[in-house]
Amino acid sequence: MRKTLALLVIPLACGAVSGQSAGPTPQPQMFHVKGQIKSSSAGVHAFQSNSASNGKPVEATRAHRRLTFKNVAMGEIIDGEATDAGFESFEAGRVKLAFTAFKASDGEMLTVQHGMFGSPDEARRFFHWMIEKRATDILNQGSKLDKGGRVIGVRAEVAVKLPSASSAIMWATNQDFFVIFSPSLTDAVELEKRYER
Repeated sequence: MRKTLALLVIPLACGAVSGQSAGPTPQPQMFHVKGQIKSSSAGVHAFQSNSASNGKPVEATRAHRRLTFKNVAMGEIIDGEATDAGFESFEAGRVKLAFTAFKASDGEMLTVQHGMFGSPDEARRFFHWMIEKRATDILNQGSKLDKGGRVIGVRAEVAVKLPSASSAIMWATNQDFFVIFSPSLTDAVELEKRYER
């Protein structure tokens, strides 16, 4: 079944995640994307580079470096496939995910998606559904830990096959679900750390 997704994209000036000023407020732009959610996901991830290596995750072979991340776009998507599967975020009757696109200082583009669900159980159920439907391979799966080492949720590193991403980190804590899509698993791990602060 073909779906139409509406994307509200808000381009950001060069403000970094570290809290630098983003400059004047940009004007939102509305896009309509046709296709199934998988092809629509590619539209959402069109902000990312095409440096993914044939759908396989980029291994953590880069030398240790301090990465910075700049916000380049924000918006929301409606996930029609997840809605059809019976999921609902706080947007009654459908799954609405906020997204933020980042450009890393090494040139890679990453996209973070976030959804809030009605209960921790529903967020975890969505986490497992996302792995089943969107991952091509599970690289690592286990518990999400806080800085003190306490279990606060579930987490997985997976391979994905998107035009601009070959890996993803997904986690669910409380009622929240997050996923970071990236051509570089190393970059995704670094960006995940920013969400733990």
